[in-house]
Amino acid sequence: MKYLIYLLQGGWMLTLMWPRFSNQHTADVFTTSDSRIERAMRSTVQITAFSASEKICGAGALVTPDGLILTSYHNVDAALSVEVKLYGGHVIQATLVAASPEMDLALLKIDTSRLDFFQVSRRTRPEWGERLFAIGHPGCLPFSLTEGFVGGFDRRIGAIRYPGATEQFIQTDIPLNPGCSGGPLFDRAGELVGINTAIWTKSGRFEGYAFAVPVGLINKFINPGTER
Repeated sequence: MKYLIYLLQGGWMLTLMWPRFSNQHTADVFTTSDSRIERAMRSTVQITAFSASEKICGAGALVTPDGLILTSYHNVDAALSVEVKLYGGHVIQATLVAASPEMDLALLKIDTSRLDFFQVSRRTRPEWGERLFAIGHPGCLPFSLTEGFVGGFDRRIGAIRYPGATEQFIQTDIPLNPGCSGGPLFDRAGELVGINTAIWTKSGRFEGYAFAVPVGLINKFINPGTER
């Protein structure tokens, strides 16, 4: 499996969290009785972006009931077409409707309705030490739930290589791996507080540090004119 390496400093790699992969079938394996977690699962999608030479696996968060999906721009920046897989297994073609390369955020649209979705938090960021949750597709294993705690704010780590980059990453210790880029970071109320973007690693796998675009920038992207 190959990885896109954004940064190499002192033997450390900053790695975007998506793998390139061949056609393989994996079954959904998560079950839970917690209605908030179940709703978060149904509000998360798996994204497959097709470029001229490869497929890229990533994640996204539904933010409206009619199919607007928030994800990482680097998931789709070279895509010729994008497929979205819902939690129930239905696959739908998606269209890119908005992008902010400098924030590494993109909005996709699928033609459907009556979907579960994340409420975007009105907070500018979570709290120090707050317990948060993430859903992604590590190694393209679909809809995997992990959790951890907030360890820092306003991290500028050189992950976004587009002109005018705006980095104010939330740092967490949530275990994330390639396939989790663009996935939701959410709180115990089930509200979206970030979009997972990168990990800081020597091996290309999780080693203790994960970074997410904060909700303040998400609100600014979704609703231009919103204060950070």
